[in-house]
Amino acid sequence: MGNESKYRVLIDVLTEITHLASPEELINRILERAVQFMEAERGYILLKTPTGDLFAAAGVENVDGIKRYSSTIAKKVLETGEAVLTHDAASSPDLKSESIVLDSIRSVIAAPLRVKGEVKGVIYLDSTTRSGLFTRRDLELIEAFASVASLALSNATKYLELLESYESLKADAELRSEFVGESPAMVEVINLIKKFAPTDFPVLITGESGTGKELVARMLHRFSGRKGELVTVNCAAIPSDLLEAELFGYRKGAFTGATQSRKGLFEAADGGTLFLDEIAEMSADLQAKLLRAIQEKEIKPLGSNQPVKLDVRIIAATNRDLSKEVREGRFREDLYYRINVLRIHVPPLREHPEDIPLLVAHFIRKYGASRVKGITREALIKLLDYSWPGNIRELENVIARAVVVANSGLIRPEDIVLETEGVESERRREIELKPLEEVEKEYVLEVLKRCGWNRRKAARILGITPRGLQYKLKRWGIQDGNDEK
Repeated sequence: MGNESKYRVLIDVLTEITHLASPEELINRILERAVQFMEAERGYILLKTPTGDLFAAAGVENVDGIKRYSSTIAKKVLETGEAVLTHDAASSPDLKSESIVLDSIRSVIAAPLRVKGEVKGVIYLDSTTRSGLFTRRDLELIEAFASVASLALSNATKYLELLESYESLKADAELRSEFVGESPAMVEVINLIKKFAPTDFPVLITGESGTGKELVARMLHRFSGRKGELVTVNCAAIPSDLLEAELFGYRKGAFTGATQSRKGLFEAADGGTLFLDEIAEMSADLQAKLLRAIQEKEIKPLGSNQPVKLDVRIIAATNRDLSKEVREGRFREDLYYRINVLRIHVPPLREHPEDIPLLVAHFIRKYGASRVKGITREALIKLLDYSWPGNIRELENVIARAVVVANSGLIRPEDIVLETEGVESERRREIELKPLEEVEKEYVLEVLKRCGWNRRKAARILGITPRGLQYKLKRWGIQDGNDEK
């Protein structure tokens, strides 16, 4: 190929690669076109590892039986940062190496790939049949090509980094929109979801009823990247004799009434996620079959001896102490360790009451934005003073009812009906018999505790300014949580 034709190909290549975003696609395209316009027999893109070694990220081989490149030449380019051209490598005493001798490499041309001034790799081309294939003009061309290719490779890598950063921020925003709360307990749940979601390991979600375990499962699947569906089954809601058929499916004639074959939930979740809610309710026999399905990654539908291979991620949830269930013989130990590879505990609402104001605002927007704009301080205090045995689900129901019965634009204490309100009221009456100053101090300190001693949040709940709160604490001789008297 003449010099003018080479330059034309080079211009076309440079225009083409600047529009590629994928580093893998970019590397392969650079190499293919470099081998083409330099008329080489073989070509490699060699990239440097963090330990300083080289690995072939891409390769083009137009000759059979020869798989090795000259590591001596490649390392020289990497170390010196200078291009190398040799007309007959096999006879050069400076470049002689095992690969050159074995493969009888003749012509070699190689140039460095730089990113921010640092040599990150090498473009390497050679010929085993033609000496003097490459010229000094070719050396200039490959150096110019390598410079622009390095820039394009750097830009593509930066693009991917920015894309990953954007996707991470987007995922974080979506998680925080689903998990309302800023407490350390809920931040920990969000962080674990982000860490565990991309893996294929089983996840065990624990927590009391109403804490949001199913939401955690949905988010784990949402950010897993798995192409299949999230399939959910409540093991407590289906009788044991029917649950097996639901999970594994059955073939026609497997039992009375099986007039046609039916796929089970495992097959429906192939390529996706199977969420087994309330797994502790599963019978011992079914636990054994589930264990086998997880271990072998296959199932046998009822009435069939042919196993069906599946790619299913298992997420399980329970409101029981599974380790205690294992000790007391109600849950298989081997299955427990199979599903408890990764674990997320969703805390009860009473352990992060500082999130209650945010949750209340969220549910008001969800159920009554058109007629209810907020909640009075007295009503919010009533909610904060409650233990919430039904957790977030109970709070949601309470606010949904309050929105319906509220006679004004604000939810008031009389609009809120709590299950154990009589017990809580009796406790408040005991407090009311104390001096007002003491009652105020106890309440302020309780709000501070529940807010993790975040004074700004506590002041917002108390309906006073942070400076006003600071004045009260100073009057009582309290500086922080350790100075409480």
